[in-house]
Amino acid sequence: MQEIENCSPPWLKQLLKAKFYVDCQVHKQYRCNQCNRYCIECTGNLFRTHYLDDHKNHHVIQIRRSSLSNAVGVDDIEKHMNVCDVQTYSINKRLIVFLNSRPYTGFPYGVTNVCNICRRSLPAGNFKFCCLS
Repeated sequence: MQEIENCSPPWLKQLLKAKFYVDCQVHKQYRCNQCNRYCIECTGNLFRTHYLDDHKNHHVIQIRRSSLSNAVGVDDIEKHMNVCDVQTYSINKRLIVFLNSRPYTGFPYGVTNVCNICRRSLPAGNFKFCCLS
């Protein structure tokens, strides 16, 4: 596990710990005020779409929600790190990877490919991990 942490980008740890889709405390009056953006240059800085101009020359990742779990588009994250070993999912015709592992119940019968970290079952193929964490 230590080996994996040493090769990951420095901003990844903060991204994985961040709490997305919380209401923006500055703009409580707006209907869509949830923080779903992450700025790699301003590590740890979560913000809502309203603040995109403040980060116009930065690398910003949009966080998406699927099955109540946070995910990121493969096309967004692969600019900053290699995700070819992480299981992808197609949501609204867009490939995503989950940020953190999701709950699951045991192993289906006959599973041969599992996540190297949490042992979650993976589809047949070359995937080694179920999520970025």
